Amino acid sequence: MKNPSEEIVTAWLQECKGYFTMNNIKVPKKGGGMGAEIDILAVNKGNKIWVEVSVSTNPRCNYKKEVRFESTVGEMLKDFQREDKKEMAAKYFGNRFQKWLVYGKLALPKEEVHRFPDELRSRGIVPVYFGDIFKDMRTLKQYRLDAARGYMNLFETFHNG
Repeated sequence: MKNPSEEIVTAWLQECKGYFTMNNIKVPKKGGGMGAEIDILAVNKGNKIWVEVSVSTNPRCNYKKEVRFESTVGEMLKDFQREDKKEMAAKYFGNRFQKWLVYGKLALPKEEVHRFPDELRSRGIVPVYFGDIFKDMRTLKQYRLDAARGYMNLFETFHNG
């Protein structure tokens, strides 16, 4: 089951960016049993992307100051480092695709928050801030009413009380 942020990202990829998407792609565990999932795989005119969504309404940092930034980056990128997930993405896309991380608010000081996107880029990941996706979705006037768009409509209706 997708969470609301994944549904909104999917709707954004489809409505604002023109991508065809697959969601919650099961990654079987070697030896059987429930494995991991890739949040989103998407294709648009030959552009292929693997998207992981890491958005929290209440981000927390459990790391000491000395390792806080690197540990936060490492935690956010762990899905892209899993061999089983890499193999599943390659099964669909071969070896030519981008990796996007959609992230929300970070439990980091401002200076580290500003460094975060550049750090992701230096590691081959395209950073996408969820707040920017939300802004794009709010500009749509005509769209289908599925769950993600329903969330957007509710927000628009009730955000000013």
